Amino acid sequence: MDIRHQGYQELLFQEIRTQIVARGMDGVFLDTVADIDEVVADPLSREEMRLAYTTFLKKVRGEFPFLLLIQNRAFETLDHSAPHLDGVLWEDWRGDLLADPWVQVQLGRLRAHKKPAGLRVFAVSAGLEPIHRETAQAQGFVHLSRPDGYDRL
Repeated sequence: MDIRHQGYQELLFQEIRTQIVARGMDGVFLDTVADIDEVVADPLSREEMRLAYTTFLKKVRGEFPFLLLIQNRAFETLDHSAPHLDGVLWEDWRGDLLADPWVQVQLGRLRAHKKPAGLRVFAVSAGLEPIHRETAQAQGFVHLSRPDGYDRL
């Protein structure tokens, strides 16, 4: 699936129209966007995908301005997508890794986009250890612990 292809964008757009809007839902969770950052090796392709993704978000926002748009991770792509999003989810938040240099870089990105774009940050952790909730809340994130997995109520 390549977001640069118009046919794929149209398919996603149609899914939003029929599976989300037509059913009265109020938002879209944009999962696996992080593949752009983490899987696409070629820098030119990565940049093209980020631009295509941003174009897609603008179209969704233009057609359905009432929908909430939340992106899962994809921190590097936020430089393009943040103005068109309502939130970002930090899936697998680990408070015990707060001092890690990679985590600090991502926190810097989130801080840069949080105020100008009005971006809300959500975090979900697989463990119940208090450090995950405490550090997430200290960052201003809305936090949820799901020790039994993310697919169970």
